[in-house]
Amino acid sequence: DGSLWLLHTAQSAGHQDTAVVRRRVSHDNGLTWGPVETIADAGTGTFVRQPVVVQADGSWLLPIFRCKPVPGRAWDGSLDDSAVLRSTDQGKTWTRIEVPDSLGCVHMNIIACKDGGLVAFFRSRWADHVYRTRSSDGGLTWEAPKPTTLPNNNSSIQAIRLADGRLAMIFNASS
Repeated sequence: DGSLWLLHTAQSAGHQDTAVVRRRVSHDNGLTWGPVETIADAGTGTFVRQPVVVQADGSWLLPIFRCKPVPGRAWDGSLDDSAVLRSTDQGKTWTRIEVPDSLGCVHMNIIACKDGGLVAFFRSRWADHVYRTRSSDGGLTWEAPKPTTLPNNNSSIQAIRLADGRLAMIFNASS
C-alpha cells in the first residue's frame, strides 16, 4: 500500500536470546513514523537481518533467525537456526515456517529464481561456507541448507537479483 516499514530488534541487556522483532510504519514516505510495535508472532530470541520478500501471490516472507540458549547457560550461538515468517494479510499476522536442519545457518537472504522458485543463502555460525536452500512452493517448505563452495568466516552476506537476471552476492572471502 506504499507504506514504509522499519524492522529492528530489541533485547534485554545484550542477551540475544531475549530479542524481539519490532516495527515502525510510515505512511508519508518516512516523514513521520507510527508507534513501536512488537511482532509477537516472531517469538523471543528472534532476529531479522534481511527485508520482507513480497511474492506475486501477495504473501510476505520475512526471514528470521533464532538465538536459543543452552538451558542453564548464557546464549553462545551454538543452537541458532533459521525460519521464515509468512503473512497473507500484509503483516497483521504471521505463520512460522521452519527451515529444517538449519543449525548454524543465520541471516537468511531470500531471492526469487527464474523458474518461479526461491533460493536463500545463509551466513554460517561455523565459519566455513555460505549455505544455500531452495523452496519450490512459494516458501511454504524449504530444503535443508547445504554448503556452497563460497567461504564464510561468520560474516554477513547479501545477495540480489540484478536487472539482467544474474545473481550477485557480497560476502567476505577471507577465512
